Amino acid sequence: MKPPGATTLAARPITPEDYVTWGQEATATHGFFEKETARQTHAFGALVQVMSTYEARGTQDGPLIAKGVNSIQLFNDGQRWWVMNIFWIDENTAGLKVPKDLTQK
Repeated sequence: MKPPGATTLAARPITPEDYVTWGQEATATHGFFEKETARQTHAFGALVQVMSTYEARGTQDGPLIAKGVNSIQLFNDGQRWWVMNIFWIDENTAGLKVPKDLTQK
């Protein structure tokens, strides 16, 4: 996100509970449909990094409202996978297009 009046991007950490609240508030007045269009996965033992390119729409078949990349870090403790971190940025916020290497399946 880019805070109002800022010239650079800033991270805003949120808890899973914050994310649920934010999502419920946003979708109460606007629809949100996200579709993965490409994915790159890099693994090293129990660590996995996923770069997931997406397109977002306000309705399932509506016009494109955002395109960007989700970055997801995962860890396997031998019993299950844990989502350690998720962050994302869209083209509009980033001020640039998703690179070609992240649009190939």
